[in-house]
Amino acid sequence: MDSVETVKQWIREMTSTDEGLVDLLIRLQTSVFSPDKGAYRRIARDQVSPFFNNWPAVEDKLKVMLSSNELMPEQEELKTALKNDD
Repeated sequence: MDSVETVKQWIREMTSTDEGLVDLLIRLQTSVFSPDKGAYRRIARDQVSPFFNNWPAVEDKLKVMLSSNELMPEQEELKTALKNDD
């Protein structure tokens, strides 16, 4: 991965399916500790979003995908991580 554009292309390929998008974002979660919340996981939008051509569209897609009441545990974890970005 020799350039930002190479990384963006790789991300486009990895996220071409809903499953690939969720899988990649699960792997991009960051572990954080704060005195008031304790340990938790989050998606650092400021670090992740530059590698997506249209991050707002990704977030809109995730909102729809993660709105189901029957999510797998890793999808629930991702949903929580997206809420924890601060």
